[in-house]
Amino acid sequence: PALARHPGREIWVARGRSVPPLNLNPDLTASEQRQQTSFLIPPGTQIYGGFAGSEDARDQRNVQANVTVLSGDMQANDSNRDGNGVTPTPDDIVGDNAHHVVRFDATLWNGGDGADIGPDTVLDGFVVSGGFANGELYEAGGGGAVCIAGYESGAVERCSPTLRHLEFVGN
Repeated sequence: PALARHPGREIWVARGRSVPPLNLNPDLTASEQRQQTSFLIPPGTQIYGGFAGSEDARDQRNVQANVTVLSGDMQANDSNRDGNGVTPTPDDIVGDNAHHVVRFDATLWNGGDGADIGPDTVLDGFVVSGGFANGELYEAGGGGAVCIAGYESGAVERCSPTLRHLEFVGN
């Protein structure tokens, strides 16, 4: 699918299926590299799906007609995927799927000091599918998406992004 950057931190995503970039940490096995990856959404970024690819304005998109899938099916081998690449149920997950398809993590920004992920951070117009959170701690839940606030003493980090027009399926 096509990604088109627009002024600021607004990203438009065209219909189709996308998987997160592989975690290339050399200390991880190939399996762990596939599992420990996510679409990492920076604070203040606005990401919109549902585009055909020829729009000039965000209000021209059609989320129903231009299904845009964010998938944790890193090996494209989940069972019973539909024509859009959506994994229908968690029982259909096969192989090394990402623990979290989407990750909002306030602790990773501002040089490690954290940054608020507030309502100005937007995920809008996607089907999120195929996340398999079967690890420990926060990796034990949130297969479709996880939102991690900070734990630093006196810190103001929070994680409250704006989520609209989303379907979480088969996580």
